[in-house]
Amino acid sequence: MKFNLDNEYEMPEAACPACGAVFDRASGSGSKPEPGSLSICIRCAAMLQFTSTLELAELTAAEFLELPDDVQRELRRISAAVVTTGAMVQSRQPKPERPALSMWTIYDHPSDLPEYFVARQWLTAPDAPVATSLVIKSITLERLREILSAQGLVCMPRAPNDDPGIVETWL
Repeated sequence: MKFNLDNEYEMPEAACPACGAVFDRASGSGSKPEPGSLSICIRCAAMLQFTSTLELAELTAAEFLELPDDVQRELRRISAAVVTTGAMVQSRQPKPERPALSMWTIYDHPSDLPEYFVARQWLTAPDAPVATSLVIKSITLERLREILSAQGLVCMPRAPNDDPGIVETWL
């Protein structure tokens, strides 16, 4: 299945439940979104579904796995494209005085997002790394690795003294 993103539709305002971004338009194929239609947040790349009132709800892992394989692949492709093309809104963290090294640390089902593997961006700072508000989440560890690798990042294995919830870090 391929989603055609050439059509744009005005929609009632709806907020992404993952990042809070508010949208009044949707792009898609065929017809205007209706309850049950799938979507991807262009700010945080979350996989979403329109509710009966055309609000947005985040797909759970179970709901995602119930989708046909071709739909799962296409949602992953579009979500990765949002991340890869930089369509995501950048962090609101203040810029450090010197160039910062960006690091992405992957966590194994953290308590704030227990259904997902989560990659969080950190920036180096003079005293210690500083977390940004950018997060990429995926049902599978392999998908996060694909996304980060596609950005040209390199995996650094987990250090023995790292928090047990850390899987690895990408530079």
